[in-house]
Amino acid sequence: MPFFFISITIFVMFFQPVVIFPDMASLSPVRNFAIIAFLSYFIAYDKITSRFSDVKTNRYLLLFIAVQILSPMISWAGSVKYNLVIWLLYFIVYFLIVKQCVTIERIRRISLMIVVPVGCLSFYSLSKFVVDYQPGWRAGGYGWYENSNDLSLILVCAIPLVMFLAESARGIFSRFLFFGLAGMFFFNVLFTGSRTGMLGVCLVSVVGLYFSRLMPKAVKGVVGALLLAGVMVIGLSVVMSRGDLRGLRGDDSSENRLVQWEAGLKMVQSNPFLGVGPDEFGSVAGEYGGIKGLAPHNTLVQVFAETGIPGGFFFVMFSCYPLYLAWRYIRSTNLQTVTDSLLAYQYLFVSLSGFWLCAFFSNRYKSYILFVLVAMMVAVRENLLKIESGALDSDAEPLARQQRQG
Repeated sequence: MPFFFISITIFVMFFQPVVIFPDMASLSPVRNFAIIAFLSYFIAYDKITSRFSDVKTNRYLLLFIAVQILSPMISWAGSVKYNLVIWLLYFIVYFLIVKQCVTIERIRRISLMIVVPVGCLSFYSLSKFVVDYQPGWRAGGYGWYENSNDLSLILVCAIPLVMFLAESARGIFSRFLFFGLAGMFFFNVLFTGSRTGMLGVCLVSVVGLYFSRLMPKAVKGVVGALLLAGVMVIGLSVVMSRGDLRGLRGDDSSENRLVQWEAGLKMVQSNPFLGVGPDEFGSVAGEYGGIKGLAPHNTLVQVFAETGIPGGFFFVMFSCYPLYLAWRYIRSTNLQTVTDSLLAYQYLFVSLSGFWLCAFFSNRYKSYILFVLVAMMVAVRENLLKIESGALDSDAEPLARQQRQG
């Protein structure tokens, strides 16, 4: 029952029913489903298998949330109530994914709860902006992904998840369906006109093809060449048709980001311990030589400037340390014997890498997808380690146990 409700919560997060059906706004579906899932977890819970705080990544998240809540209390900058509510929601979703995703089948279901609503978002974007495309248009979405850069980010993160679903599917029809969906997401990114989106989609596509166990090398080469050709021919032409750009660099958007990054560094120097307060960067940027009202367009600059060095450190360790652990694990693994759990870990690594490539040039530390991806990576890693140690029996893993080199 708890997993059912957290699955619904994830679906609602990315489907955004409040945007599609405005009358539902008073119901606060994301918050209420998350609370129901949290309560059902403790009602149905039998025994403690492992403590949440035993995992380093989880401890870093707890410390970062503590800074996010304490910072406005001490510095009197930002809304204390707003920060408390929103971080409680993020924690509930993260906690339940880590605790409930104890099998690879549940990882598949959470991936599906992300991919299906993002598919609806992409279909909307393609039907509105691409069918009757005109030079200068940038494909966008709705709700949290109305902005073209936000749309490209969620599509970049979703492509590896779709590829994982395709690679681990048991039926031919399902595989073709998911591969087709990945192609749709890729095609959609090309029309966002987002420069970071182009970089991100190249990264996740090329690395995702490398991890594919279904495609022969020759097919991978052909598909990779076609994807890169699409970026060079369609993607860059859409970017160059943007009215606010004079080229790939040297425009006001790029130059203003450099100004804001410098202002962010000054904020850190002036407020090294508490920062200027959550969500306060734009309102105080003018006092530090920046452009008032403009976000820094760099997730790391924003976090360090708004929550100080401690908050920035905890955030980096929470969101980047899993990438290091995954890279080290994948490199030490015999890729000739790939289980579904390892496959999930590989594609989650690609997805989080794609997020960070896009987030480095935007402000996205409160994106739901970040916390969901990290939680899934933590859950998969814990399952892989338990399978290796024999703590999980073979029923928890549909394929043979992972074989390690040496």
